Amino acid sequence: MTRTACRIGLVIAAMLAMPAVSEAGVFKNYSCRKPDGALAPSTGWSIVRNGGPVAHLVDGCAEGNGLRAELNAYTAFNEAGMWVGWAYNAPEGTAILGTRAWRSYAHYGSQVSGGNYAAPYIGRQIGTNYSLDSVGYGGAASAGNPAQPTAPSNIVATDTPGGIQQLDFRAGCDGYTGHYCLPVGPATLAKHTVHAFEATTYDGYDPEVSAASGSLTASGSHAGTDSISFRATDRGGGVYRAIVEIDGQPVKAEVLDTNEGRCADAGQDPTDPYEFAAGGAPCKLVKDATLDFDTRTTAEGPHALRVKVEDAGGNRTTAYTTESFVVDNVPNSTADPARPPAGGAPGAQQQAAAGRGGANGMGASEKARLSLTRDRGSRLVRFGRSVELKGTLLDEHRRPIEGASLRVLQQVRTAGTTMAELGTIKTDQAGNFTYTAPAGPSRTIRFAYRAFDGDTDFADTTDLTLRVRAGIALKRNPRKVLNGDTVQFRGRVLGAPMPQRGILVDLQALVGKRWRTFQVLRTRRDGAFRHVYRFLRTTGTVTYKFRARVRSDSSYPYELGGSNRVKVRVRG
Repeated sequence: MTRTACRIGLVIAAMLAMPAVSEAGVFKNYSCRKPDGALAPSTGWSIVRNGGPVAHLVDGCAEGNGLRAELNAYTAFNEAGMWVGWAYNAPEGTAILGTRAWRSYAHYGSQVSGGNYAAPYIGRQIGTNYSLDSVGYGGAASAGNPAQPTAPSNIVATDTPGGIQQLDFRAGCDGYTGHYCLPVGPATLAKHTVHAFEATTYDGYDPEVSAASGSLTASGSHAGTDSISFRATDRGGGVYRAIVEIDGQPVKAEVLDTNEGRCADAGQDPTDPYEFAAGGAPCKLVKDATLDFDTRTTAEGPHALRVKVEDAGGNRTTAYTTESFVVDNVPNSTADPARPPAGGAPGAQQQAAAGRGGANGMGASEKARLSLTRDRGSRLVRFGRSVELKGTLLDEHRRPIEGASLRVLQQVRTAGTTMAELGTIKTDQAGNFTYTAPAGPSRTIRFAYRAFDGDTDFADTTDLTLRVRAGIALKRNPRKVLNGDTVQFRGRVLGAPMPQRGILVDLQALVGKRWRTFQVLRTRRDGAFRHVYRFLRTTGTVTYKFRARVRSDSSYPYELGGSNRVKVRVRG
């Protein structure tokens, strides 16, 4: 016989596998209410039912009354297996990693005619059913406080690291096959209200961008306000923002379409822009966009420019990039100053007398040009490695400037940082210079030359962006287990500065030739993380390979990086 119950609960439908991706992001959806109590819409939810019980289904989110599913008493019997409820679906191509539901429920009556009244919280993941929460069978029972929607006593939290696509909460009748729940008790026999809901959603796909056009992409120098146009599409949480980077630093981030307020930062965590007061896909999946950029917010001269499109999960795709974006908002002087002679010549002495100090190098020139020998704008390096940089200082006639002092500055690639001076280096007889950048975070290193010691402005500068891969250390214990046993993964994300809120880490297993993410977690503020995994479906003897991966983050100045690989041998 099949056993069921007059139940209220959440039933979770399985997602068979997480998508295989190269980049991934996580965002939060809020339904009915945000954690601070402010109202939120019920997008992403729909009515579901099995059979035809007399029921009352109400979407009261707009009035602050939540989503309600009620099973009503009436003159006929409620057959076993009948239920009604509300279902929440993750957007296509995403998976729900965890939820928090602020709910209250109640049911009435006792076991009669083989039927039961109950309020279980049931999960179903990859073919396995398990109970997450329940309020006994038979008799009257209740939980939560309907008068205080966001009271802590209303919270039920779930962690579904394998990923799910759908969940629903129900009010229904269940019992032995062929039996009934009798229409006795109050008018409402079973009632379940979700006052607020939060889903942590995994988005594993980058947005796609068509060829960009507009004045921002034109060759030559740029002044005033330029624009760039493109079409962006996404299959997960939708197209969210465009980000402009100058020399590796974000200087503008703009929401491309608020989608009637749903595609906007919900503001619950000031450090997390990927949270939305809407369920499902908060942002539009297709967007034709035009972005303006005021070049007057950027220093004069050549720069590396990159425009990226970001989806709701923080996955980014480059829409346009160039290493030679020249800003020229200052009109040229009508004077054409002569090339300064070598230091110590009469002309140099006259310049010094004019208050500009001594000439900086043999053949000092206001039209000097600095260049790096082998690098074109950026270099990707492994964590913990120093980098030797070489370059040349020449005058406008490509003659070396010997013995010149060059300033070395750097700017760490996190928001709010500025250029900081590191020291000086000298050019040799051929105008060459060498600088060894120590191991450190991703940063822009600038070499700057002044033609005269007393000058306040640089005659020329050249920049290199060091993009440093994140460093991660991973351990597992034990190395050998039996099917049904657990293994503990411990690790640490290396490098500084580390965000106070920690950083997201993907734990991945090698499946065939592709790495699959099976858990996304956040480190502590010191970069440490821990996860326990249980093997349940291994037959024979199998050796699994695992790694940890950390993605780039605006408050963590490192690029996408992976850990060492570890193996676990499992015997079924």
